Amino acid sequence: MVVVFNSLSTWLLFFWADYLLARLDRSNDKKVIPTPQVSILRIVWFIRGLLSIYTILCTLFIAATLVPQIDWPSIGTKVVPW
Repeated sequence: MVVVFNSLSTWLLFFWADYLLARLDRSNDKKVIPTPQVSILRIVWFIRGLLSIYTILCTLFIAATLVPQIDWPSIGTKVVPW
């Protein structure tokens, strides 16, 4: 669920930022993007970053808990395992 939200928010941010830049290009006075919209972008980017870190940590935890259960062949002093 976290990955789905993260990926959907990526697409929404892309299209919203594209809309804001197109609106800025169409305007005659070339104003800076309003502050509330910039703060919303920063908040969503921060949340996406936290979700990405959470996903990475969960993946590492799952991998770390499964490694002792896998019977890996011992390599020893050989360069290749075969």
